[in-house]
Amino acid sequence: MFTFGDSYSTTGFNISSTKPDQENPFGNPTFPGVTSSGGYNWLGWLISDYNKKNTNTFVYNFAYPGATVDRSVIPPSSDNSLTLTDQIGRFTKHLAKKPDYAPWESSNTLAGIWIGINDVDITYQRQNASEYIKESVDVCFEQLEVLYDTGIRSFFVLQVPPLDKTPKIIAKSEKPTKKISEYNKRISEKLESFNSAHEDARTALIDTSAPFNKAIVNPKMYNATDATCQNTDGTSCLWCNDFHPGVAIHKLVAYDVNMALGKGNLW
Repeated sequence: MFTFGDSYSTTGFNISSTKPDQENPFGNPTFPGVTSSGGYNWLGWLISDYNKKNTNTFVYNFAYPGATVDRSVIPPSSDNSLTLTDQIGRFTKHLAKKPDYAPWESSNTLAGIWIGINDVDITYQRQNASEYIKESVDVCFEQLEVLYDTGIRSFFVLQVPPLDKTPKIIAKSEKPTKKISEYNKRISEKLESFNSAHEDARTALIDTSAPFNKAIVNPKMYNATDATCQNTDGTSCLWCNDFHPGVAIHKLVAYDVNMALGKGNLW
């Protein structure tokens, strides 16, 4: 499994260090990695709890904190952040040619992308936000084509979650609700076009608003006093900090990813 995204997905993986194996499916750092959740993120839950077929799934996770799709479209807040384009560039450099340590084949490989969170957050208050959104998603799917050209045929894409319900944005007067919808609609449209252009590709689209809202409407079920409290332990509140969900929401996301992969016969 090759994965790409931002802080919601990062585990701190370094392609130049220890590679994934049966002892540590993430390779490095020690499972579940360095996350923004205070513990397991959705990838950790997916591999540890929802790998129903008990396959040896090795994850090469290129997700990087602060990532946007492409710095020429929407620069990330940090110059050091690796965008989706940068991440897929690293994949292409190290893994596209199927090295001895990762002899993947189209039949046993998945690629997953969860991106757009920072793209929306950075641009939603701009007058021309819709133009940024369109270009961001379009470049994202150009990168999906890059992955397809290397031989990957199975893909899953997660949509932007309800950022307007994070403590950080609840405190603001202007909310990105409409822009989140625009971004997600564009993702859905582009994935349909991708499917039409590639009949041999199998894809799954995951609506992340459902798992987020499930916890937000009933926080006490997930050990939280309310829907906005934050704690870096990742377990006593829904939020690890004002913009990043804790482990409970990540587990709900993982469950929905698992269901989508199973329904699409990808997992």
